[in-house]
Amino acid sequence: MTSNAPAASGLDRPAGALVFRYLGEQVETLREREPGVRTDAPDAVHKSRVAARRLRSALRVFGPLLDAEVVAPLAGELRWYGEVAGAPRDAEVLKEHLLAALDELDAGAIHGPVATRLVADLDAHHAAAHVLLVEALDGDRYAELVRGLGAFGVDPPVTEAGRRPGRAVLPGLLDAASDRVGRRYDKALRRPGKLARWHEVRKAAKAMRYCCEALVGAGGEAAKACASRWEAVTEAFGDLQDSVVAHEVFGDFEARAAERGEPTDTYDVLRRRQLVKRFTALASGIVALDAALADPLDWVR
Repeated sequence: MTSNAPAASGLDRPAGALVFRYLGEQVETLREREPGVRTDAPDAVHKSRVAARRLRSALRVFGPLLDAEVVAPLAGELRWYGEVAGAPRDAEVLKEHLLAALDELDAGAIHGPVATRLVADLDAHHAAAHVLLVEALDGDRYAELVRGLGAFGVDPPVTEAGRRPGRAVLPGLLDAASDRVGRRYDKALRRPGKLARWHEVRKAAKAMRYCCEALVGAGGEAAKACASRWEAVTEAFGDLQDSVVAHEVFGDFEARAAERGEPTDTYDVLRRRQLVKRFTALASGIVALDAALADPLDWVR
């Protein structure tokens, strides 16, 4: 018998189907970017790393829709790959950040071979990290991850909850992800000077952002706007984290310059400027976070 009922669309479709479409896109990005990752093509490592992060975040937030025995090993291996791919990418981002900070100074305020030292050190770090990344791509562990992701897509391990309409189960999952951010936010506010806590806020906010992005196809412009709000949070707290790392790195360069008998005052100025950037980024992050947490997520209900 042929049913006259309209086909389910948008958030009325099975939740697992909505999630697996997004997961499949990220797996495809990993595959497509691999040749570029090997040759260190522009943006390839970044895109590959983000795909791994998006996969891991989706597997965590949407976990109840999927078989835990299948998901848990994949999430662990995606974390490993993200860390390996992160090393060369972090060196690349740090170099851009440090040189941008240096460009903000007047030429007369720069004493000693500051730019030369920064570029040489970070280029060497990036090159070494990229060698390790390629070795990882050639290894059995990465091959097993790729096989696991492939099998994951061929035979999606959807639970009973994953077969229910998206509107029936997704609101609770996104609420839980938002609550996780809120708890970490409350903890950070109790000790605002403990910067590692803000980094934990950022990681939870990234998971929320990626999962809103995963539902844009079903949730439309409202879901896209929600993802943008969370993106503002992650960008601000990303600037905060960059300033924290740059402050430490400039301090290291200052110490090494002193050992070589080179001028250290430029590094000192750069280091102190990162403190200003830190407080500005933190203030922006809090404003963005308050706005994102105030969103009732009506679009997914």
